[in-house]
Amino acid sequence: MINEYVASIEEACGEEKDFIVTFKHAKKDEAIEKIIKHGQVIKALSGVMFDVSYEGKTLKVYRTGRVIFKNAKNRGEVEKTLEKILS
Repeated sequence: MINEYVASIEEACGEEKDFIVTFKHAKKDEAIEKIIKHGQVIKALSGVMFDVSYEGKTLKVYRTGRVIFKNAKNRGEVEKTLEKILS
C-alpha cells in the first residue's frame, strides 16, 4: 500500500533518530491530506509546513512532498505508521 505513495524512506544523520519520507509527486497532495486528516495539527506555517502529532509521534509535513518522522525507533515503525495513515 505505501509503495503507491512513497518514493523513498531515508534515515537522517544526527543524534536524533529521524526518518525522511519522500512521496511520489503524483500522490503527494493526497498523502499529505491524509496525514493532516488523521493526525492533530500542532502548528501550521502558511500552509507550507505542518507539525502533526499522530499516535504520540511528531511528523513535520512539507507541501513539497516530504515528511520528517521525529525520533522514530526504526524504519519498520515508520512504515507501519504510514500504512495506518494512508490506508
